Amino acid sequence: MRIGRYACLMTVLAGGVLSDGIHAAEPVCSMKTRSEAVVLMHCPIPLAENAWVEAAQRACGTQPNCNVWIWDDVARMPNEAPKTDADIARDQAAAASAVWVNESKTLMRLKKVR
Repeated sequence: MRIGRYACLMTVLAGGVLSDGIHAAEPVCSMKTRSEAVVLMHCPIPLAENAWVEAAQRACGTQPNCNVWIWDDVARMPNEAPKTDADIARDQAAAASAVWVNESKTLMRLKKVR
């Protein structure tokens, strides 16, 4: 089966496994900082939602009370992870791309409001 260039590129960038079983590059998302319940993650390029989910699940591990905030611009992220989501500054929360809620296994994409 032939994979289009874009689909193949996204697989490599997401750190997935190519159709022939060859492991692709490491994931491009990285955890910046974390508290007991909040993880701040930077994913510098647009990824498929499943790549965000996989990276967030790895960051939370087995901890159910864990929310992962995802940004594509590290400059717009908080410097330190707060104790709770409510402690993230409004402008920083508004700049996030998505939030993974580990307890309910839900990814919420955040839409920019103008």
